[in-house]
Amino acid sequence: MKIHPDINVFMDALERRRGWVHSLEVISRVRRQEIKSCTSALTIPIIYFLRLRYTSEQRARQDTLRITRAFEIVPLSGRIIHKAAESELPDFEDNVQIFSALEDGADYLITRNKVHFRQEQIAVASPEEWLTIVAG
Repeated sequence: MKIHPDINVFMDALERRRGWVHSLEVISRVRRQEIKSCTSALTIPIIYFLRLRYTSEQRARQDTLRITRAFEIVPLSGRIIHKAAESELPDFEDNVQIFSALEDGADYLITRNKVHFRQEQIAVASPEEWLTIVAG
């Protein structure tokens, strides 16, 4: 099994937002190499940008690299960008996440915003739901 966490999963853990413990557990399982995972190359600069709102430039870089270090990075190709732009789903960034996950063969997209994704393209689960699935 391979997962593709959305940006909000990383941000949950970094900012200790509601449900952050479950998001951190998903990330920790990747770090412990219990599960394969990938994330879009777009995820890295967005996490950095979001962290920069609350912390120094140096800390934003450190946080971004630390939280994503164990994840395989899916290159942002023209094919992914074009599929995302041509998708009928409204959120371009979410579309990039979907097509990055599909490009790398992920089985699940883990997100807090399930309504932004179609289940027929890829299985979508919240961190809590996915942890229940793997606990099984």
